[in-house]
Amino acid sequence: MLPVNFISQLSQKAYQTFGEPFVKTAHLQFLALQPNIENFINPLNKERDKILDIGCGPGFLLEYLLQKGFKYLLGLDISDKAIRDATKRVPAHMLLRADFHQMNFNAREFSVVFAVNSLHYTSKSAFTKILARINYITTPTAKVFLVLPQGTGEQITEESYTDPDTNQSRQHAVYHGYYEKEELETILSQVGFQITNIENLSHPAFDKPLLIANVVKATTTP
Repeated sequence: MLPVNFISQLSQKAYQTFGEPFVKTAHLQFLALQPNIENFINPLNKERDKILDIGCGPGFLLEYLLQKGFKYLLGLDISDKAIRDATKRVPAHMLLRADFHQMNFNAREFSVVFAVNSLHYTSKSAFTKILARINYITTPTAKVFLVLPQGTGEQITEESYTDPDTNQSRQHAVYHGYYEKEELETILSQVGFQITNIENLSHPAFDKPLLIANVVKATTTP
């Protein structure tokens, strides 16, 4: 089992390497997910809900939520470059450079969490621990929007992004975990969560099909 520090370093170096091709692809991916995000945020309270975006990247989701009128937003990313990119879209005080393996927030600090194409960049054992931490830092009625690549297993793989305008391609090794619905349901139940809705999405912006899960805390927490 690879140490999480090594996995985090891979992700950090990968973002630095991918550069503008990744940012452009991330925007296309956000647009593909926007209808699902819209449905998720409709019942939320713009004045009171405190939202954490784990692995915020260049900040397209945060920008969208800010434009929608949400008042309390925080985006977290391990990459300095991602934080710099995100400051082009949201105020700097809404951003935090941090590793999602080490989220040192208070108990019940957030009522909504987004983890969009971020938590698969770690091992499955670490993924379970991160979900447990999310349970700790969220309120009893919290809602979680979770997006993961569909599949089985985990591995280091070469990830590539191509700039749609220049056709420039950049590659770097990253750690990937893949999940099927049944496995995800089991992991979530182990840490006190349950799925209220789950969908599959296949879209040209993504290399693999996605699982899109709306998650809440289970009525009985282990």
